[in-house]
Amino acid sequence: MLLLILVGVLLVIAFLYTPGISKQEVSLFTDVKQKAHVYSGFHPEYFMKFINNLELFEENINDVQLAATYLYRAIGFIEELAMYSDSDHVDDIHTLVPVIGVAGERILMDSAIKNNMKFRPTYLKNIY
Repeated sequence: MLLLILVGVLLVIAFLYTPGISKQEVSLFTDVKQKAHVYSGFHPEYFMKFINNLELFEENINDVQLAATYLYRAIGFIEELAMYSDSDHVDDIHTLVPVIGVAGERILMDSAIKNNMKFRPTYLKNIY
């Protein structure tokens, strides 16, 4: 009985200290945030909503459905931001969307598998 409790405690500790998002994926989102910051002047409110939803996605990665909601909201806000930009920057902003979508859905897919949850990707199914 004591051995079973000890194994359970070790599993809980291992689960708590396992990172939800790898360092490579965090750096990818950091790069995307920095690239998107250039366009923040077009509509600061949409830019802040994009950043906030992307951060909420990162914080809630273990709840796949909630994290997916935040991911798709972030994508929606950056697409809205493109509507307020000059015609020269629209394509540049739209190139960020599939990068965010594919990377985010890969993270969500890993989290769904890890947590034995169902997840249906949108961007990933379009690249294979």
